[in-house]
Amino acid sequence: MARAVGAKNPYLWPKINGFHTQGALDQALRHLKNDKIWYVTEKIDGSNICLSTQGWIASRNNIIGARGMETCKFQGVEIKKTDIERLFYQMDNLKAKLKLVHLDNVEFELLLYGELILRGTGSSAQDLYNYRKKNRNPGDFYCFGIGLVLPENVSLPRIFKNGTLNKEGKENCFLVPMSIHLSQLLTEFDIAHPPVIV
Repeated sequence: MARAVGAKNPYLWPKINGFHTQGALDQALRHLKNDKIWYVTEKIDGSNICLSTQGWIASRNNIIGARGMETCKFQGVEIKKTDIERLFYQMDNLKAKLKLVHLDNVEFELLLYGELILRGTGSSAQDLYNYRKKNRNPGDFYCFGIGLVLPENVSLPRIFKNGTLNKEGKENCFLVPMSIHLSQLLTEFDIAHPPVIV
């Protein structure tokens, strides 16, 4: 579905509480006690961006661009058309594989959630996060999860067992945070993401 620039992002990634948040350490200790598997990645310093196979690009809260734009500017950073088209091409290929291999040719919307590196802390003279050494630059996108907007009668593929139903929206949107399986898929389609540590 086409969405107008300025409209609300319909599929928000939920706010993540860090260990410094009240009660978060207690929750982590409960998970450790239950012997849960943890996937850890580097937290990229940037701004939350979402891309949809429906052709729209959103910030955390609002639609900021669309496929085919010459450039998409956000918080002083320009994403070039070639980079936007490359991301959409990679998403289209990932969606085709998921559709064929994991979703029995069911039609669905795929969302890529990630961080857009901005100018500032990550690109400052002090280079606090060693981004220059890692060749990370303002305007680069790093995926940290995906979303699958599925028809009501379709369940989340087993490969994404760590996914959860997004309670923010009205539709059947599952959010899948980073895991070994997702990392392998993103690598297969050359979608940049932080490495996973199990």
